[in-house]
Amino acid sequence: AQNCAACHGSNGGGAQGPSLLHERERKNFTLAQQWIIDPAPPMPKLYPASISRTDVRDIAAYIEQL
Repeated sequence: AQNCAACHGSNGGGAQGPSLLHERERKNFTLAQQWIIDPAPPMPKLYPASISRTDVRDIAAYIEQL
């Protein structure tokens, strides 16, 4: 909610940024983590300044459930 919802929406369905719904069909858990760690613009790079490695795993796990 703190770092992602502004662009991806409160339920991951998109707002200013793309929807994360069914992201598991595009990226597996490992690829989701890699994307969070080293995203392509315009997504901001939040790791390691704003989120921890644990946060990365938690976010990737959450995205896999959408």
